[in-house]
Amino acid sequence: NRPQNQHGTHSAKIKEGLELDNHKKKFKDLFQNYDLACEDLENGEDLEIITSILKNALVASLNDIVDKYSMQAIVDATEEINAVNKTNKLLPEKSINLEDFYEESEIAFKKLVKTLKNAIEENNNDYSAAFEKYEYKLRFISDFIVRKAYWYSYAKTGALLDVKQAYIIFNSEKDAEGRNDKIDTKAFTVDDIPAYHSFCDCEITYNKE
Repeated sequence: NRPQNQHGTHSAKIKEGLELDNHKKKFKDLFQNYDLACEDLENGEDLEIITSILKNALVASLNDIVDKYSMQAIVDATEEINAVNKTNKLLPEKSINLEDFYEESEIAFKKLVKTLKNAIEENNNDYSAAFEKYEYKLRFISDFIVRKAYWYSYAKTGALLDVKQAYIIFNSEKDAEGRNDKIDTKAFTVDDIPAYHSFCDCEITYNKE
């Protein structure tokens, strides 16, 4: 049972799931892969092999999380659309293409692994120091991509259910600057919607009030 708010039954799930304090818990597999790679290196495993395995493991793990939150967004959006429009629409039959987010995950983790390797080599193979130093990047990457994928799926659900208009609730003037607060669900880009940065609290709603 997701709690109601002034926008209807919708984004409570992701807001609850992505609070900073709960981040490691919600992204447990991601952080386990990260920590295990550090342990393997400290136990003498080859740097090139372990970082290659790490990159692939992080990408696979985050993509699974993206899929999970995308599905949750579809459910949440459908519930809100029905609540706002007094309809009884079923979940859309068509799937939502998430390839852009999979590609972004691949690029981001490739850069993170390269940064780790450079830090390790520059600091006499101090593995734990490098992994600890750049753990924040793991949090930022995962939070940003998953939030963006959630709201992308939320907006796309409107298009699949023939609801043409959605609305952005900006959390700050900075986030709102230069952006339209209305979304054409059948014609928008990923840059138009939240998240605009990691831990962004901007939302999408189908309730224009």
